[in-house]
Amino acid sequence: MIVLKTGTLLQTITFAPRQYVESGKLIITSKRTRKPIEIACTFSEATNYLQATVSFDLLEGVRYSLQVLSDSDEVIYRDLIKCTDQVDYDIYDTQKGSYVEAETSDNEFVVINN
Repeated sequence: MIVLKTGTLLQTITFAPRQYVESGKLIITSKRTRKPIEIACTFSEATNYLQATVSFDLLEGVRYSLQVLSDSDEVIYRDLIKCTDQVDYDIYDTQKGSYVEAETSDNEFVVINN
């Protein structure tokens, strides 16, 4: 999951694509409105990854799906985007409190003979 901030400042996303291309487009779809936004961009290579520096206009607390397409409209990457201005990532945890540890037993086996 990619974490981006609100506002229209330039932000960089880094991803491992299925194929390396120089330019393409990002399609960002809001999970709330289901309306896609298409952004044309160029990519730069950074040690086995591609980077795109783009100005996003996202809403706080909204999740988005991301598709990165090449110029020939092939999907080269998919991910989810979470938009938040939170900087203290240790406070927010989607898994917090949901793990329940099972109680162990003495591991005695019951053998049934027919």
